[in-house]
Amino acid sequence: MLDKHQVKAKTQELIVLFIEDNTSARRDMRAILDFYFYKVDVASDGKEGLEAYKKFYEKENFYYDLVITDLELPKLKGLELIKEIQKINPEQHIMISSAYNDYENLTNAINLGVDGFLQKPFNQKKFLEIMVNVANHINAADEEKFQKAKLEKLIDAKTREVQEQAKIDSFTLIPNFNALIEDINRSGEKALLVLDIDRFEDVNTTYGMEFGNSVLQRVAILLQDLVPENGRLYRIGSDEFGMLIIDPIENQLENLAETVSSFFRTYQIGINDVEIGLKFFMGISYEEHDFISGGRVAVKEAKLKREKL
Repeated sequence: MLDKHQVKAKTQELIVLFIEDNTSARRDMRAILDFYFYKVDVASDGKEGLEAYKKFYEKENFYYDLVITDLELPKLKGLELIKEIQKINPEQHIMISSAYNDYENLTNAINLGVDGFLQKPFNQKKFLEIMVNVANHINAADEEKFQKAKLEKLIDAKTREVQEQAKIDSFTLIPNFNALIEDINRSGEKALLVLDIDRFEDVNTTYGMEFGNSVLQRVAILLQDLVPENGRLYRIGSDEFGMLIIDPIENQLENLAETVSSFFRTYQIGINDVEIGLKFFMGISYEEHDFISGGRVAVKEAKLKREKL
């Protein structure tokens, strides 16, 4: 036979709404329920029970674990109360307590998907069996919700991770073209410095692709150190980088371009006992609607000027 303490171990964390119009029955049952459950709220009729149900959620932001209601209630019948509660929370666990062998009402209650029946007067053995079954059902449902929420959280985190990875250049590990587009679309005044490595194809042809890739990675690291606090570096093409400056001060882009040129005029990139110097074609764009095209056009114009020399 089930021991009441074994049952309490399964029910002691649950919160219950008990609805009963008979004063003595409500008092006696409340005393029993108080032993088994963490908290028991009571109501004396269907309308009061429905209002208590709504107010509890408004206050606590979660629903009762279990609603126990009589079928024959004043103001709002038990079956109608159940329907109203299920409109609010279709997953609500509900038990019926009744002294009547009303086949039609019990059948209708079954069709509504109630979790169990407590027949008055209560038989202790039957009561304990029903309480264990309902508690197991509630706890299993809660565990399923917890696991589902946990899975959804993991999926959301993975989705965010994938979205962030889509904005990182996998080769240089700096933000890519997608990240630049996203940052450009944010509010605030901006300017863009586009940097195109001069004749980088000659590096690949002379030393090989692997050497050229190492050079690009080194360039990304060096440029990163030259980015001002109000800027961000991106790889936007195979040998093309961009520095987006937020709220630029007067002549900041021009001075930044000169800083980059000056640095690379004196710095030699050394890889596998080979040292090479690099130059950049640079273009500055203050275009409001197409920063990238504006910067690239400026780079193209710089290349054309060199070819005319």
